[in-house]
Amino acid sequence: GQAVGVNVVDPPGDIFLHITLSGGDGDPDVLGVNLDGSNPIHVVGTLREGSDSASPVVEAVSGTWRVQLRDQAGGIYDIVQVTMTAGVAEMDYTPATNLRPALVHMEEADLIRVEGYNVRLANPVEMKVYRTLAA
Repeated sequence: GQAVGVNVVDPPGDIFLHITLSGGDGDPDVLGVNLDGSNPIHVVGTLREGSDSASPVVEAVSGTWRVQLRDQAGGIYDIVQVTMTAGVAEMDYTPATNLRPALVHMEEADLIRVEGYNVRLANPVEMKVYRTLAA
């Protein structure tokens, strides 16, 4: 038999987190940030309807979440609290001084569902955290 009078609502589906990194040490391959905090990386995160960077921003999403950053071995390197307003979050990242040099990245599996949406990473996000030796 068929179900009668049942409204089937499709889940909202996927939205895409687009991350843009700038500043830091300016390395064009993988941006770096010094442990001494002298060159923060400027981070802009935008939730968009699609993986294309020109797709519409999901302005209905605002809130504060904790975002995990992982090291090259996949372990948790840092957890930062991020506030998003109308689908956009903007901040400067400097590692805490008690952290160590590492190749740092975000993993899509760490992203939480937001407003019923499954959040996917639109692009790889990675940076190098390094220290400067005294002369």
